[in-house]
Amino acid sequence: MTALKYEETETEIMEPRDMRLCIEPKLENGPGDAEEPRDPHLNAARERSRVRSLRVAFTELQQALPCVPPDTKLSKLDVLVLGEYCFFVRECVLTTAAGDNKSVGHH
Repeated sequence: MTALKYEETETEIMEPRDMRLCIEPKLENGPGDAEEPRDPHLNAARERSRVRSLRVAFTELQQALPCVPPDTKLSKLDVLVLGEYCFFVRECVLTTAAGDNKSVGHH
């Protein structure tokens, strides 16, 4: 079994090209791990629920993206890249606005 995580680069805000998918091995039955049930019906139900949750999350993120018509078909990667870009722009605007507010008080 492997666990996926994103490795951050030196900058606090990552650009999409700076995100690297890293695969870390997960310890099987490590300390404190409970034995998972082996019932295939439970595993299948859990997987369907996980996939449904991911699909809903991607749909909600795509609907929140500005300038993307509702009937546009985007890949999951496109949705993530556009979402990351929107977050980056938002942070830039907030940082700039905070800097402008500080400079107004010093005139």
